[in-house]
Amino acid sequence: MINIHINGLSGKMGTSLKGIVDKNKDFKLVPQFNINNVIDVVIDFSRPESSISVLKECSKNKIPFITGTTGFTENDKEMIKKFSKNIPVLISSNFSLGIFQLKKSVINFLKKNKTKITCRIDDIHHKQKFDSPSGTALDLKKIVETFDENNIVDSISINSDRTGNHFGIHTITFFNEDESIKFMHEALSREIFSQTALDVSKKLINKDSGLYILEDFIFSK
Repeated sequence: MINIHINGLSGKMGTSLKGIVDKNKDFKLVPQFNINNVIDVVIDFSRPESSISVLKECSKNKIPFITGTTGFTENDKEMIKKFSKNIPVLISSNFSLGIFQLKKSVINFLKKNKTKITCRIDDIHHKQKFDSPSGTALDLKKIVETFDENNIVDSISINSDRTGNHFGIHTITFFNEDESIKFMHEALSREIFSQTALDVSKKLINKDSGLYILEDFIFSK
């Protein structure tokens, strides 16, 4: 059994994670983070300041750390790199396997297309999401920039909307005067993120110290 602490337990993602953990015999929830409790892994969906604080304690106590928190500053990212020298740390802006497939499709399109195009990324989330654009939207922008090896993309824009109760809708549109090509992913529940984070935690606890991304674990045995 894996003893798991959820940082951000009272939040929406924390509640989703707890709901799955409570029904899963492979995990035992450890509500309080302190040295008297045995914790095998910490999963964090909170705010950057809370994430860094808990990560610091994880580093001291040799506890693997997973975070889906977004909005980290450059200084935060340097701190994460520093702490990952002591423990395995996984950071991902999105734990949906569907987003992984979306990225693969966009990369394949960019490699094969030769026509000049404009790129627009639309990012829709619920009203309570505090960072805008989302970490996923920024990741998608970086992918377009990185894999535009044919220099076909003349510009990239991100449009963010915080409305309703959307769990996350991301659309990448490539267009010119002749056509429009869209790639879209919509999350219909938070459980798709929670389940992947829990599945990955089983693998992370056996990894060496270092900084990991979700792609390091997808399809690995």
